[in-house]
Amino acid sequence: MSVTAATPSTPRSSGLTPEELASIRPNVITLSQGRLATDGELPTSQADVDRMFDPAWDKSLPQFVADHGPGPVPVVLWAHGGLVDEGAGLKNAHDQIDWWKSNGVYPVYFVWETGLAESLSALVQPPVTRGARGFFSNAKDRIIELTLHFDGGPAVWGNMKDSAANASRPALGTQPEGGAAYFANLLGDYAKHNAGAIATNAIGHSAGAIFHSYLVPTALAVGVPHFDNVIFLAPAERVDLFKSTIVPEIGGRIYRMSMFTMDRAHERADNCLQVYNASLLYLISHALEPELDCPILGLQDSISADSDLRTLFGPPAVPASPADVVWTPTVATTGADASQATSHGDFDKDPDTMNSLATRVTGNSPAFPYPTDRGLGPDPWSYSKPLPLKPVDTRPKRALCIGINDYPGNLRLSGCVADAEAWGAQFETLGFDVEKLIDQDATRENILERILALVSESQSGDVVAIQYSGHGTYVPDLTGDDDASWPYEQALCPVDFLSGNLIIDDDLGAVFDLIPDGVDVTCFFDSCHSGEATRSPFPEADSAAPVADQGRRPRFVHPTEDMVAAYRAQRGTPSKADRRTSIREVAFCACGPREVAYETGGHGDFTAAAAILIVTAAGKVTNEDFLQQVLAKFRDQPKQNPELDAAPVVAARPFLATLAPAAITLPGGVPTDANVLNAETNMAHARAVSAAEFLRATADFIEGRAHE
Repeated sequence: MSVTAATPSTPRSSGLTPEELASIRPNVITLSQGRLATDGELPTSQADVDRMFDPAWDKSLPQFVADHGPGPVPVVLWAHGGLVDEGAGLKNAHDQIDWWKSNGVYPVYFVWETGLAESLSALVQPPVTRGARGFFSNAKDRIIELTLHFDGGPAVWGNMKDSAANASRPALGTQPEGGAAYFANLLGDYAKHNAGAIATNAIGHSAGAIFHSYLVPTALAVGVPHFDNVIFLAPAERVDLFKSTIVPEIGGRIYRMSMFTMDRAHERADNCLQVYNASLLYLISHALEPELDCPILGLQDSISADSDLRTLFGPPAVPASPADVVWTPTVATTGADASQATSHGDFDKDPDTMNSLATRVTGNSPAFPYPTDRGLGPDPWSYSKPLPLKPVDTRPKRALCIGINDYPGNLRLSGCVADAEAWGAQFETLGFDVEKLIDQDATRENILERILALVSESQSGDVVAIQYSGHGTYVPDLTGDDDASWPYEQALCPVDFLSGNLIIDDDLGAVFDLIPDGVDVTCFFDSCHSGEATRSPFPEADSAAPVADQGRRPRFVHPTEDMVAAYRAQRGTPSKADRRTSIREVAFCACGPREVAYETGGHGDFTAAAAILIVTAAGKVTNEDFLQQVLAKFRDQPKQNPELDAAPVVAARPFLATLAPAAITLPGGVPTDANVLNAETNMAHARAVSAAEFLRATADFIEGRAHE
């Protein structure tokens, strides 16, 4: 296949000349969304892959084996990480292919995905600090994580993982065969007809480990008898994927499994995208997987927490242990266990690491050491383009009002949008700047992103209000952090909830944990608690009123099998979450955990009672007093009893008011200056000495049994 010169209007991103691209053509397979790439700098056709196995071609695998036999001649299947674009992948292949060949190794480089760094950098928009305003200190990294998680990061990352999986899939129905699967079939056929001629090795860097976790089983299934080495460099794959695809073959058809990855200290000291103060692997774990804090194979934290991995990668009982891990950087600079990688992007550029790989693949120190002038270069995660920055909101009183009527089918409600408008009008009377998310705008992503923005852009003295009117439900607790006798998560239903996009207590808890000292966050939720619905079901919640019917109607959705399945698919297999112990937000909820929240005559019953009270109550009564005012409106309706969820010291604070500084006395009777320690410090001390169990106050997320 000929390589044509680039036109001036389409400069080559690799920087390689046509001659240089032609020189790596025999050893490169380019892919797009898992299939052989039909465009780009170096497209790959089936004919190109076929020619790799043509003994009549002087650059084919059979000819290389003939030149370097008798066998077995090492073959390396290389998969780069998803952080590089096509140009960087081709440049990396050009830097390494001739080096491998000079050491008697036939390399096949899969250039398989576009750059992740640029895609994610467009989503990371940290606030600009202006003067004292802006919550951008120790919580900055968590803000970035949650921004990515709620604003499209898992979709970008998921698309790349799908590309890795698709590359090794066989043809199914109308789905074409993956490009790596096509190659694997030819490699398997060659191995079957040339027993002992080659020794197959797979090396994957970062997301390249995901790529190989699909390719290796596929190759074994189509005739490749075994892999001498599977080596992962800073693997960015989920622990559960590794356990299901690679671990069962270790010590069997995978003779040796090795991993080079940074130790905990260097992972935490790494940086990516110039704004996140930890390694890419932490960003993936804390933001890019469907669930927060997902175990990732390359993290020492994940291995330490998993007994199976501790055993697999622990100190080997015998020298011939089938698995090992090299924590970098190492003291050794030579041999099979040397690496000086101190950043996620270092591993495939570090001469010590590359020489170690060659030693493991060939069984000997490389005759031609990796050139030092190809050593550590720019790390793609130190992305050099200036990142777009959000201006910090300088308004001290802000409210977000959410109302959803436009649910699909018979789930439609009639009073939620009117609720949001009513609350918004009352907040404006109090001097709040009000933002609304109505119907189709009220997606899970939009709701969480806007709540995160309100919290992260606040500073001491600000007052934030969040109002929600819509359906509530419950789903199985996937993390194990809730009461074992009630293994469910209470959840809000965004407009797109039937696709699994629910908002559970852990989601909002992760955001509310970022509330800065001195910021008052008060929530008003006019929807059902799930409580113990399966034990005390709400039969009326199953009956749908016509859209035009303005009669009494519950705001609750019984979870169906399809809804729960969609939720599970979105969340994956989360790790165990920790129970929150420090609660700063206030939540007024429309009903108790065993009750239903209703709407009547075009408004939620809770909204009709509570919204008109906030103007006269703000700053004049406590949160507990405000609850009593609301309850007085429900004396004739015993089926619905609003509740306040807040720590005792927070319940006693002024309702919707700036938290003023106050003098306090620390243990031992030592007085402190009010200008130094404010009411939030007093609250922190009260939390420390209080024996009360602080209820989680997020949406419909009351723990039902906490009220028994």
